[in-house]
Amino acid sequence: RENEKRKIEKAVKMGAAGLIIMCVHNEVFDEQILRCVLDDFPLILVDRNMAKVAVPCVTTDNYAAACELTEMLYEKGHEKICFVSHINHDTSTIRDRLSGFKDACLKHGQIVNDEMIFMDLKTCTPTELEGIDNQYAAEDEEKMTAFIQDHPDVTAYFASQYKIGLIIIHAIRKLGMEDRIDVVFFDGPSGITFEKPYYARAIQDEKVIGQTAVKLLREKMDGKKVEESVYIPYHIMV
Repeated sequence: RENEKRKIEKAVKMGAAGLIIMCVHNEVFDEQILRCVLDDFPLILVDRNMAKVAVPCVTTDNYAAACELTEMLYEKGHEKICFVSHINHDTSTIRDRLSGFKDACLKHGQIVNDEMIFMDLKTCTPTELEGIDNQYAAEDEEKMTAFIQDHPDVTAYFASQYKIGLIIIHAIRKLGMEDRIDVVFFDGPSGITFEKPYYARAIQDEKVIGQTAVKLLREKMDGKKVEESVYIPYHIMV
């Protein structure tokens, strides 16, 4: 957050006429962003919105995508599904995905308790920028392997992000459980393939998200009123 604050402050001092920001993983937003909002400085957020603060945000309907992915697992016959995320999970993106997961489970008569939510991983957190992501990936794989072994009744996993999905897949393959456990997650490169386990993912249109953010920022810089939330369509890839 301190780095984010410095970058925003520097950009404004250099004469930037507007900013597009993908905020760090944290529910508590930088005061520099709030100052921009209060000063009516042209600002567009991508991916993550600010709770209770009216700032235009271009994102995916993470709630709808999570519902759809979870529904696919139920259609395959799974009865107990676990949601997995990293420790810095208090952002709008992850909250919406978790809400979609919970509501889809509830629709099928499954109450999501603490046992069905595992948020203890360090993969996909800001620590990766420190150059020690390989170390954390290995630690997280050990954690997931232990969790899977301790929860034999869980037959499917919903990973909040691509790298977390990979952690789960590696753990499943290491345990030789590819035939009984399925995985769903968000994003990932187009070329990834695994013969097993079965997996599906919600692919966000990152290019259109970026283009739309620039379009809205130009309009805001011209003094035009822009929508508060713009949802860019996603697609499911199996």
